[in-house]
Amino acid sequence: MTHDVRYAPPQTVVEDTADVRRGERPRGVATAMKLLWASFALGIPSAVEGYLQTPAWWFVVVTLLVTAFAVFLYLKLAAGRNWARIVLTALVALSIVALAAPAEPRLFFLKVLDFSCLALELVAVWLLFTREAAAWFRPEG
Repeated sequence: MTHDVRYAPPQTVVEDTADVRRGERPRGVATAMKLLWASFALGIPSAVEGYLQTPAWWFVVVTLLVTAFAVFLYLKLAAGRNWARIVLTALVALSIVALAAPAEPRLFFLKVLDFSCLALELVAVWLLFTREAAAWFRPEG
């Protein structure tokens, strides 16, 4: 049996497009990430107050799951994943609705922190959709 190159399977190069270098992170995206982490830190007192109001194991589990998801989302944003930018935008929109809805009375300090977190997140989302940031998030290829 002889080897005939006419019957060889086609050759292709397989590579993971997720590892394509995006270049340096734009300043707006870097600022947005700092604002998001600041908002994350400012949200800690509200989480603690929520636990003090509802000291149950399920509240701790839900809080840890939400925290893990937020960290995961922020890391994917920092890596330039466009889906993370879209998910963050949807979550911030839901936050606006949640803060506008009537709720149980809270300490004024915590209300100020909640609205400060929302303001930081709104500015971050705006920065993530500027022309320079949008080009950086655009998938290569």
